[in-house]
Amino acid sequence: MVVECELPVDVRDFFRLFFSDESIKFCEAFHKRCGDEGFQCTSWAQDQHFGHVRDVSFRHPVKVYFGPKASNCQEVQRYRLYQKNRLIVETSQQMNDIPYGDYFCVKGWWDVSPLMERAVPHCAVRVFVDVVFSKKTVWKGKIEQGTYDECRDVYATWLAEAHQLLKEKGMINEQPLRDCAKQQKLKRKHDVNSLQILGNKKVSKNMGNISVAQVCAPEGQSQQPVQALISPARTGLAYLSQQLSPTALNSISQVKMLVVICVLLLFFLIHTGIIIALSRTQKIQYLPFDQQKCVDYHGSLGSHQRGQDTLWLEQSTRILWEEVNIAEARLKTMLQTVEVLKASLNLAERISSKELQSAD
Repeated sequence: MVVECELPVDVRDFFRLFFSDESIKFCEAFHKRCGDEGFQCTSWAQDQHFGHVRDVSFRHPVKVYFGPKASNCQEVQRYRLYQKNRLIVETSQQMNDIPYGDYFCVKGWWDVSPLMERAVPHCAVRVFVDVVFSKKTVWKGKIEQGTYDECRDVYATWLAEAHQLLKEKGMINEQPLRDCAKQQKLKRKHDVNSLQILGNKKVSKNMGNISVAQVCAPEGQSQQPVQALISPARTGLAYLSQQLSPTALNSISQVKMLVVICVLLLFFLIHTGIIIALSRTQKIQYLPFDQQKCVDYHGSLGSHQRGQDTLWLEQSTRILWEEVNIAEARLKTMLQTVEVLKASLNLAERISSKELQSAD
């Protein structure tokens, strides 16, 4: 879950303001604030599989060291309104012109439900994100982490634009918005501090002599730990070079000396590459933060993941059950239609038989 918030509008107004064909200006402003270009969006059309569908395309800036600076994004959006005014919006985004772009796609799930206990109409908005891989790659963890971080920034921008639109419509006050933003900053700071504590415990247990501050430092400060890790390799190479005294070098041929130098150079490059790769793939796992209840950060990360999986499974089960009920209702209607057709056919046969008897 990357977003969980409440908005002072009902579900139908939420769709009208942020996802309907009338909300194109809001979508354009949101993508422009994200740095996107060439935004295009089709109108909603009936889909035979899932409610309504539309296609969205734009160019999004890419934060990678190599490859294009921007990527063409193709996104398919689907929505359906269920019973009790529950809105489900599914998104599927694909970027093919980036490295490993054809290996995965990003799935989004918007769950918007009304809050009945409020005097003023409110709706609860929950957004889930999943990275679905179609091919295997060693960069799966790095791609997932980068995608989740990017989605958090994008949806934070969307939430800010939504608050701005509601403020312009007179549906939200400025003071509660500031208080909410301040509270979000405090929660995010508390979240980061808790994650650093968890990361420090793991690093201190596994890394031994390497200081936790060096491992958890940002990229600008990560050169010292890398140099500290590379220094033992340089010391070993210096020791080996000292062992190759002139007397020993004279006793072997030039070919053997070249082989030894190549082996030492290869050993140094492999050792350096492994150390740099390990130092750059420090992965921080984020815990979802509930706005209503304070999450117990001293619990295990596995329990949070199981809780999210259980919530996702329950929601999928409810939606599947609603689909089954809709299918049953349609089946009953079809059976009633068949019965009516049978009765009409019998009546037609009786009338035709009577006409034949009267003719005889």
